[in-house]
Amino acid sequence: MKRFEILASGDAALAMQLYHWNSALSEALHGPLLSLEITLRNAVNEQLRMHLGDAWYDSIALSDSHIQQVQNAKTYLRRAHKRAEPPNVISNLNLGFWVSLFSARYETSLWRSHLRCIFQPRTQTASARNGASTTGSYSLLEE
Repeated sequence: MKRFEILASGDAALAMQLYHWNSALSEALHGPLLSLEITLRNAVNEQLRMHLGDAWYDSIALSDSHIQQVQNAKTYLRRAHKRAEPPNVISNLNLGFWVSLFSARYETSLWRSHLRCIFQPRTQTASARNGASTTGSYSLLEE
């Protein structure tokens, strides 16, 4: 609440309005961000699995931070008495992990060789074959 009071220059009523607005905005964005995370995760994972195998995260040169995130996911799964298999590990990595795979650090090792095709337009998608418009649709992100 303190940050809202600072933003409102000490006006308690305005701070409360800002707090409620922030809460409503967070709620409204939760679903779309979750959909983005799952879609991006699935598209990236599918491409890397095809080229590097199911446990691709163990076979490429990841940053220390990424290695730690993978290890944290595996540790969490084991503590929860679940198997640290690729599908479980993948689903326990957060949006920040997936987005950072598009950083300059991975331009040569991941982007150019595997990930750029995720965003390339298709000439004809499954939905187009069924008569739907494909304006603005993109490769694996569409499916």
